[in-house]
Amino acid sequence: MNVEMKDIKETLQTQTLDVIIPSSDKYMKYVSVLMISAMENLNKNYRIFFHIVTEDISDATKQKIEFLKFKYDFDIEYKYIDNNVLISQLPMCVNKYIDSKIVYAKLLLASMFPELDKIIVLEGDMIVTGDLVELIQIDLQDNYMAAVKDMWYKEKEYLGISLRKQEYYVNTGMFYTSLSKWRAINFETLIIDKMQTIQLKWPDQDLFNTIFKGKIKYLEPGWNWGPNFKYLDAKLLSQSEKQYLDICPKKNIHYMCRQKAWNSLNYDYSEYFWYYARKSPFYETMLIALLPVKTVEIGKETIIDKKHLSDALNYRKNVLKYWRYKILSKITLGKTKKHYQDKRLKWKQKIKNAKKLRRGL
Repeated sequence: MNVEMKDIKETLQTQTLDVIIPSSDKYMKYVSVLMISAMENLNKNYRIFFHIVTEDISDATKQKIEFLKFKYDFDIEYKYIDNNVLISQLPMCVNKYIDSKIVYAKLLLASMFPELDKIIVLEGDMIVTGDLVELIQIDLQDNYMAAVKDMWYKEKEYLGISLRKQEYYVNTGMFYTSLSKWRAINFETLIIDKMQTIQLKWPDQDLFNTIFKGKIKYLEPGWNWGPNFKYLDAKLLSQSEKQYLDICPKKNIHYMCRQKAWNSLNYDYSEYFWYYARKSPFYETMLIALLPVKTVEIGKETIIDKKHLSDALNYRKNVLKYWRYKILSKITLGKTKKHYQDKRLKWKQKIKNAKKLRRGL
């Protein structure tokens, strides 16, 4: 009996939750914070398999992400878009700050991941504060996805979405879906047909909303909560909606406005981001990026070089690199020896900069 209970417990602990995150290399530092937040709030009987959809993740970035495995139990893969024929046919988004190619990849998940069914899709400018397992326990019934109503644009006339028909436009920055349902209706063929009849303003989002119209399960707003909701025009909300937005649990914070949490310590809800950012291997890099100039003034007389601050934050790593190059400069010859000697001197200077800063000079 005890053996059987042990087997059941082990089985429960190996359940996998598939989470797909589209991202470029530039934004992976923020995705690492999202990953940490998702894992720290996850049901302990589950582990996450992160699927990063990209076209340019570097080996250096991958190595930093691997550091998370010292503390967290998860799997990760990088799925490259390459030169996808369908994506090349889709028009670029009118909003220039959106990477259309990356977000369009969300339309191709059924063929990109033929082995997957139930998935959760997240964008990199989010922080998870709830348990994602709650989402996959939702019964989609005959719906094709579950998402949150877009509080800014409840209806879209150019897409034929009307409140009078109780149709709502949803934000697809976060959604839960069953890919087998996509395959059953040959979703990617429908994309080609639909793009001929509408002018896209929000690339993947407009297509999801039109193709799945009437077949979307609406989630509580806390699953895609925007800090900018407080600026919503009262005309957009009923009194009951306004009251509910004030008290609903925030399970997933989406920095959907241009005030991204990593650009300031003082934006609305930025404290959630920085709480998890402290646990990221990119933490020092993000802190330094907050400094707008090459030097930082502390008090009236002390000015710190921004590079020296970086050297101080990365002191241990720089010491290890210094000794590595010192040893290599001793056991190599010719041009290779000269190369490592130069590296050794460079990192020796970094260590000096850090020590100088630590002494307060």
